[in-house]
Amino acid sequence: MTRDVDQVKCIKHGADHLLVKDKEIKHRWREYFDGLFNGENESSTIELDNTFDDTSRSFVRRIQESKVKEALKRMKGGMAMGPDCIPIEVWRGLRDIAIVWLTKLFKSIFRANKMPEEWRCSILVPIFKNKGGVQSFTNYSGIKLIIHTMNLWEGFIEHRLRRMTSVTKN
Repeated sequence: MTRDVDQVKCIKHGADHLLVKDKEIKHRWREYFDGLFNGENESSTIELDNTFDDTSRSFVRRIQESKVKEALKRMKGGMAMGPDCIPIEVWRGLRDIAIVWLTKLFKSIFRANKMPEEWRCSILVPIFKNKGGVQSFTNYSGIKLIIHTMNLWEGFIEHRLRRMTSVTKN
């Protein structure tokens, strides 16, 4: 039997129950990865206050083209594309035009306090771990292919947060 996910024609659901219909298999993959990625995290949660809202306007003004350019340079190239099929190399190829456009986009997202709905979509690719049976869901890792522009936004925000905060070894 092949180990490629798209070639696996039956998947175990539970101890002995085999799923053979494509629709049932896809539904089971969805259930499995939904629980894996979206399950309740039992670690502590962070409570946020509303002090950020008072300073958000000055924070938006400080989104500078030079910082967006730095974030773009930090992005790793050659990665698999997400649902929009736009690799990070497109933004690099557009150079200054992309930097101006991305800066405006990031300011707009920050002002609206909401990311584009399209960024919530991703493609989930199950990767076999090369141990155990190919029919068992627990023998797969899930790789999410996300929109590279969202990844750039996340990198920009993460870098900014790391500059503003410190984390102790404890």
